[in-house]
Amino acid sequence: MTPSGEWVFLEINPGGQYGWIEAATGVPLTNVLADLLMEGRP
Repeated sequence: MTPSGEWVFLEINPGGQYGWIEAATGVPLTNVLADLLMEGRP
């Protein structure tokens, strides 16, 4: 958590998994990441 109260998740494991975050929060991270990849933004 930052000093301003913002939550930050940092994963430095190249084989890391975030599925547990999706399950715990209900946030569709996989869908959001796929959408970003499809947009092709730099």
